[in-house]
Amino acid sequence: MKRVSLSRLTILGFGFGGLGWLAAVYAQWLPMTVALFCLAWIPIGVTNTIFMTLIQTYVPEELVGRVTSVSISASAAAMPIGSLLGGIAGDAFGSTLVVAVTGAGFLFVTLYWIAHPLLRHVPAVEEIDPVEYGLRDVS
Repeated sequence: MKRVSLSRLTILGFGFGGLGWLAAVYAQWLPMTVALFCLAWIPIGVTNTIFMTLIQTYVPEELVGRVTSVSISASAAAMPIGSLLGGIAGDAFGSTLVVAVTGAGFLFVTLYWIAHPLLRHVPAVEEIDPVEYGLRDVS
């Protein structure tokens, strides 16, 4: 997957993930809901793995540990906050709406990558010019 354009991977991955979440919300059969929800996470997991590859490839070696720990720590810190807010929203508005809004959020990521001219043309991890994307100094 690291040879696939990062823009294509993100657009298709988050698009498929968002549609999977929305389809899971409206599926009328519990096994189908579970299957769609599980399938929706696969492209998102692949995309996240490729982003970690990007960090490990282009961040200077002496900073990889720090950048990785900040990235993982931010995700770990956001998880309980998101769970709390999701639980409150689920209580107030119902779980169906919360899951649908989350699916729409994944689709928003897709639309953002499509709309942003620089993101729309990000090549595969192995082909990225680190200077063009601010991953290395010109000097």
